[in-house]
Amino acid sequence: MKNLKKVSLLIITSCIIFGNQPDIVTKEATAAFNFLKLETGIRAVGMAGAQVAAGIGVESVPYNPASIARIKQSDVYMSKTSLYSVGISHHVLGFGRKMTASDFVSGHLFYLDSGLMEETSTVESDGTGGQFRVYDFALSLTYARRMTDRLNLGLTVKMIRETYTNFSMGAEAVAIDIGSVFDTGLWGLILGMSVSNFGSEVNYSGESLEIDKDPITDEPIQSVTKSWPLPLIFRMGIKTDLIGKDSYYIKNQIHKLTLALDAVDPIDNLLMGNVGMEYSWNNIAFVRSGMHLNHDTARLALGGGLKWNIRMLVLNLDYALVDYGELNYTHQFGMNFKF
Repeated sequence: MKNLKKVSLLIITSCIIFGNQPDIVTKEATAAFNFLKLETGIRAVGMAGAQVAAGIGVESVPYNPASIARIKQSDVYMSKTSLYSVGISHHVLGFGRKMTASDFVSGHLFYLDSGLMEETSTVESDGTGGQFRVYDFALSLTYARRMTDRLNLGLTVKMIRETYTNFSMGAEAVAIDIGSVFDTGLWGLILGMSVSNFGSEVNYSGESLEIDKDPITDEPIQSVTKSWPLPLIFRMGIKTDLIGKDSYYIKNQIHKLTLALDAVDPIDNLLMGNVGMEYSWNNIAFVRSGMHLNHDTARLALGGGLKWNIRMLVLNLDYALVDYGELNYTHQFGMNFKF
């Protein structure tokens, strides 16, 4: 009971911290490539993004690259999501593999299509009659190593590109993520930390920014756009099994209840928090829930999943529902293969 009281106190303290921050001016909309902040991995989405310590396998790499050090052999993940009921589609494909007893690698492809949007200008704020769309693309490679029986480290290198159709304009950048997962050995607590999207600033270029031609070389002269930082994010979190075969609190071979708490500090917003829980029955059926704390739009998250063992293949089907307030609800589906 004393240990359960400690966990309860931790949850209450987190809610107080994130629920009572002062209303101050934030730095929203001051970073480029904001699609990198979208929650991915349907298990993670159902737990409100609380994954920096609780993540398992290739679908959790965007939160913490050290997560792939927990896969057993090979891991494939794919998802397709329609966001906010406005025609935005987000696709994720990932593959990870255990190379040796201590070395793990994975690759990810992220793709976002904004759908058609009305073109406006400073002169025609009600619309020019034209349309455009934005394509975002990221390709990443991850390496993780099991340093000891308690410590895993990971590193991700990614190439990012954003393109505006009908404007012949875009930008690109290279970024890295670093992360760690550490088993504290205290009260069953796992500690996770990561830094995401550390890289160079972004400048947009393209034919749409050409303003004249050099009179001598006849080469086009482009406007120099403002430099934008990448959406740098620092995450720190804990995870523990309140119930389960390896739980410090309540031992049970069939039922498992996991609690995860994350603090998220983005470069362009206030400190936020994620609280997530996952219940599993016999490691076959899963129910998930979570809450976003101090987030602009995201609130309650719900989810569930089923796991099938098909000969040498393990198939996971997951679903998540998130309340984004004025942006409406999102329904997200994902598949995961382990072999």
